[in-house]
Amino acid sequence: MSFLQVALEPSTLVVAVDPGKVMNRVWVSDGSGPLADPVSMPVSRAGIDIVERMVTVHGPGRGRW
Repeated sequence: MSFLQVALEPSTLVVAVDPGKVMNRVWVSDGSGPLADPVSMPVSRAGIDIVERMVTVHGPGRGRW
């Protein structure tokens, strides 16, 4: 069974990326819903840095963005 068909624990962090050629669309969510509005970011190291910061902000023991 896919984890997308099962309710997630609120402590679960999910990062979804809709890839594009120039920009990616990224969502960050947990078991209770979105933690921030979807973000468009460049397909480059700068974009990866943004995702890393988003995960750090929303990781275990962190507050909402």
